[in-house]
Formats: sequence, C-alpha cells, structure tokens
Amino acid sequence: MKVKLMINVLCLIIFAAMLGFLACDSEEQEEFEVKLKATIEHEPLNEHVGTIPVQITLLVKTNYTVTTEMVQLFYREVTETDTSDWTVTNMTPMQADNFQGTIPAQEKGTVMQYYCQVSTPTGEEMALPKEAPAETYTLVFKGEVPRLFQVFHIFLSYLALILVVLSGFYAYRIVANNVPMTHCAWFSLLGFITYIVGSLILGIVVNWYTFGKWWGFLPVGADQTHLFSLFLLVYWFFTLLGVNAIFLSKTAPKTWFGDKTFAYLTLINTGFYILIVLFAH
Repeated sequence: MKVKLMINVLCLIIFAAMLGFLACDSEEQEEFEVKLKATIEHEPLNEHVGTIPVQITLLVKTNYTVTTEMVQLFYREVTETDTSDWTVTNMTPMQADNFQGTIPAQEKGTVMQYYCQVSTPTGEEMALPKEAPAETYTLVFKGEVPRLFQVFHIFLSYLALILVVLSGFYAYRIVANNVPMTHCAWFSLLGFITYIVGSLILGIVVNWYTFGKWWGFLPVGADQTHLFSLFLLVYWFFTLLGVNAIFLSKTAPKTWFGDKTFAYLTLINTGFYILIVLFAH
C-alpha cells in the first residue's frame, strides 16, 4: 500500500515538473518572439535636384540588437528600354534608431528604383515598400534650372493661359450674342505667340536643364505633356490660319469658314489648353 502511494506521489511530482517545464519553455518562446518584433519607417524621396549623392534614411525600432548587415539598401537604374541589376549596400547606423544608406550621384534625367530591407537574427526579412522588390520607390535625378529661365517660363505660360481664357470668353460671346470676332481673334493670336515663347521655347530649355534632353515626346521620349503640347500648337496654328488678314490688316479680321465656326474651334482650343495646364503639370 505504501509502495503504491509512493508511486502515485512520484507520478504527481513528475507530472507537475513537466507542466512547469512546458510553462517556462512557453514563456521563453513568447519572450523570444517579442524580441524579434520590429517596425520600420521611411519617408520616400521622389526627386533629387543637384549633383550630390542622395541619403536614404530608415527608422528601425526593435527590442534586439540590429547590426549593419541586417539593414540594407537596394537600388538600380531604370531606362525606357532596360533595367540594371540591383546594387546592395549596408545602411550605416545613425542616432535615434536611424540608419542611412547612400545612392551615388547620377546624371540629370536618371531614374532610379530603390527599397530598404531589414533582417532578423532568425533570417526573417521585412522591407519597405512591403511588396519589394516587386514594388519599389522611384527617384528621379534632376538638374538645376537657372532662375531666369524658370521665372520667364512660368510667367509666360500663365500669361498665355490668361490670354487663351479671354479668347474663349469672347468666342462664347460670338456664339451667344453674335458679337464681332475682333477681340477673340487678337487674344487668340497673342496667346499663341506667348505660348510658343513661354511654354514651347523656354519649356524645351527648362527640360534640357532638368532632364538633359531637349524634347520628350514619342518616339524621342515618353513625356506625354510634350506630345499634347505639340498637338495643341498644330491645332492652334491651323485655327488661326482660317482668320483672313489678321496679321496684315488693321481692319476687323474675318474668317474663311465663318465667325461661329472659328468661335467653336477657339472654345475647343481653350478647353484643351486648360486641361494640359491642370493635369499635365
């Protein structure tokens, strides 16, 4: 009887010891998992003006020691026809949980993709953007535009917009009230000249300083703004060709296809120009 009792007591002791061991193991495992938790934050850079390297900063908050090899920056150049291989560099620890990596200086107009990745001691990886490398940040290198060109480009572009809106206003009056087309034709002509100088000529110069190329519409480039601008220029030019004696005569201008037709064409031109300004820029 005593032997049986001793055996039962021994079994209870062993069972209690096993429960304690499992509980301790569970606590240690839970504590270990907590230590491996990390949060990372990054404010994306979309463009960089100048010829100096770009510093990419990543905030890494963890409950475990993070070494330099655990925080990496991936970047590569992207062109219209090709994509280079990823370049990997370790990010340097800075103050307040910040890590910093460097993308070397590039020629103006260069487009780079990049993302940041953090590894844990167990080999797990987390990245920003979260779906990297399928999803990345895009960084465009731009050149510095001389202030004089920039000011005149903006000023003349918006002056052209004002003149175009005025031509559209007087075009509406032609349609609604059958008023003479003098104001509409002259505002359209002045807007056309201002548009050529401010948006096209100076725009091409600004584009060269910014991206290193004079023009950017297909097939030369992929800038849809330049393509739309060229279409507007051609449309506007042929609309003004329909106005007889506007360039040579001081009398009220007349059209070869009727005042109201010119007014409708001018309204279309006004709407298209406003769309380019609002959505393309």
